[in-house]
Amino acid sequence: NITFIAPSNWEHDVLKSSDLFRNNRCYVVPNILPENEFYKKDKTAIRELLNIPKDKIVIGFGAAGQLDDPKSMKGTYYIIESMKKIKNPEKYFLLIIGPADSNFTKYLDLPFFVSGFVSNTSILSCLYNACDMTVNPSLIENLPNMCLESVFCTVPVVAFDVGGTSDIVKHKINGYLAKPFEVDDMVCGIEFCSENQIELSKNCPDIRKKFDNE
Repeated sequence: NITFIAPSNWEHDVLKSSDLFRNNRCYVVPNILPENEFYKKDKTAIRELLNIPKDKIVIGFGAAGQLDDPKSMKGTYYIIESMKKIKNPEKYFLLIIGPADSNFTKYLDLPFFVSGFVSNTSILSCLYNACDMTVNPSLIENLPNMCLESVFCTVPVVAFDVGGTSDIVKHKINGYLAKPFEVDDMVCGIEFCSENQIELSKNCPDIRKKFDNE
């Protein structure tokens, strides 16, 4: 007589498809964030502090590793392929949240900033706030923290429509859900968010109600 807790609706549905556990109770209780850390901040001031251009569309991205394997869980391969296909690359600037070495950056034809490892949530929140959008190319996700942190900071997200991502990212409302593993659609998502960033950002706070700590 086991009761299960799932952080996302996707994981709930996975459990309910199990021959072993489908008749057990399962409640969706999402992970939460420190709301006093992840919120909208002064984008212009943060970019000035980090020496990030104010006139560029800044794309945030994390987990810059396992470049050559299309089956790598974090999907780094797809961010590289997307950057190769993006139109008017001179308009963009890449902010890599976390560590990245030359094995990753050598593939980039656009300017970038590497934050290095960040454990401080205040600094992490500032990095999100420096972005116009974040891109999460993961192949599988339960309830992706990066998407949640980004949306809490009113920064739209482009991600593959996998796992529990759709609990956070609402297609063309606060971001863009690309067809899984289709580079061209991810590029479409980046361009859509760049053209509609203001409206998408305004819609981001609506999701906070769903993940309210209380």
